[in-house]
Amino acid sequence: MLMKLKDYFTAGNIVCGGISTFLVIEGVQLPQAETVVYLNWAAYFIMFGWMFDVLDGVVARLTKQFNKFGSEFDNIADLVNYSIAPSALIYAWYGFIIDPTLKGKIIAGTLALMPAVMGSIRIARFNIKRIEYPGIWFGLPRPASAFLIVNLFGLRLFNSYPEIGYVVIPLLAYLNVGLVPFIGHHKRKMNKYWIIVLVGAAVIIIGSWLVSMFTDIQYFFETTYLFFGAYALLAYPVLTTKEEKVKIKEFLINWRQEEEELL
Repeated sequence: MLMKLKDYFTAGNIVCGGISTFLVIEGVQLPQAETVVYLNWAAYFIMFGWMFDVLDGVVARLTKQFNKFGSEFDNIADLVNYSIAPSALIYAWYGFIIDPTLKGKIIAGTLALMPAVMGSIRIARFNIKRIEYPGIWFGLPRPASAFLIVNLFGLRLFNSYPEIGYVVIPLLAYLNVGLVPFIGHHKRKMNKYWIIVLVGAAVIIIGSWLVSMFTDIQYFFETTYLFFGAYALLAYPVLTTKEEKVKIKEFLINWRQEEEELL
């Protein structure tokens, strides 16, 4: 059979991206207060999709199910949930909440296309020439860029200054296709202290979401943004040695040369 058990979890990632997009479509037809609720849930479902994204790898390792189809299917799932779904959310916020005029919708469309286009370029580029280095991602990982985009809209700072998205969204979209190194979890050994930090951060994020669901204390978006912002800015400089940085730089130079020959 083409689909393995792990691939059904990958499909869950696509389903969450689809539900997020459906919530956006339904939400923009409602009064603005209700629209915001729908858009917040659209953001949540993008993050729920990440749970399936993590689980498909866990299931693959437990069942020893690795195949070419699964790798390509995972890439497509990432495009749907971390690029297409966030693009819909961007358009809804800027085109229906921030400025529903024609000018606002043109700006919204321009911003919204960036993650979708850059995410597609990333897949096409790396399908031509894979780039793999133990424990390192080149280009901001798509879940991180998606989380930083969709959580942006829930920040109190964004409510006061929505113009910050004019800088943040293009930057995050570009980092998807750039070759800046970021810490990855594949084939990287983390000491127990960093594992404790990561588990603690996950508990805090989930806890803040549950608190926001049942109380008036609303700090989920700030908490999530702080965590993923710290990852993007600090993880690579802190968790890699000077010697490792030199090796990564040399690897990247060689990869670029080989890529140019293929293109």
